[in-house]
Amino acid sequence: MNISMRLSSGAILNRKWLNELFPVIVSVLVVIWGIILSFYLHETEKLAQGINVKTSQTVVTRAQVNEDWGKLAEYEPLVKEFAVRYGVEPALVRAVMWHESEGNARLVSRAGALGLMQCMPDKFGPGEDPFSPRVNIKKGTKYLGLMMDKFGSVPLAVAAYNAGPGAVLKYGGIPPYPETQAYVPRVVNTYKEYAQRI
Repeated sequence: MNISMRLSSGAILNRKWLNELFPVIVSVLVVIWGIILSFYLHETEKLAQGINVKTSQTVVTRAQVNEDWGKLAEYEPLVKEFAVRYGVEPALVRAVMWHESEGNARLVSRAGALGLMQCMPDKFGPGEDPFSPRVNIKKGTKYLGLMMDKFGSVPLAVAAYNAGPGAVLKYGGIPPYPETQAYVPRVVNTYKEYAQRI
C-alpha cells in the first residue's frame, strides 16, 4: 500500500512539474520561431531590394555602356575567341561578364563563384586556374553556350546561367527568385547595347 501511494504521489508530482514547465517550453519555442521568421523576412527583403546586384535599374544607358566597354576591353580577344568556338554572341558573353564581375578577374562571391564569369569551382579541372582570364572566360562561355543550346533564347539562357537550368525547367521560364528576376533584364539590356557596338 505504501509503495502504491508513493507511486501515485510521484506521478502527481511529475504531472504537476510538466504542467508548470510546459508553458515555459512553448514560450521559448515561440521566441525561437519568431527570431527565425524575422531573420528569413529580413533576408528576403534584402534580396527583393536587389542587394548584391550592381544596380536596381533595368535600363542601361549609353554612358554606362561606354564605361563598361573600356573596363572589359582587355578581354575582347578572349571573348571573341571563345564566343566563336562555343557559338555564343560576343556581346552576350561581355554582358554576362560585366554583370557577374564588372571585369574583376579575382572576384570571389559569397556563394563561392570565381573570376570574371563567376564560374563555380566544379567547372574547373585539376591544375586549372579559375582566376586566369583565359580559363575563366572559356569555362563561362562554354556553359553559356550550353544554356543557349538547351533553352534557345537569350533570356532563358541568362536565367539558367544565374539560377541553374533546373530552376528554369521547374518554373517553365525565368524563376521567380528576386535576384534572377532583376538579373535577367539587366543582362539582356546590356547585351542589346553591346550588340550595337560589336
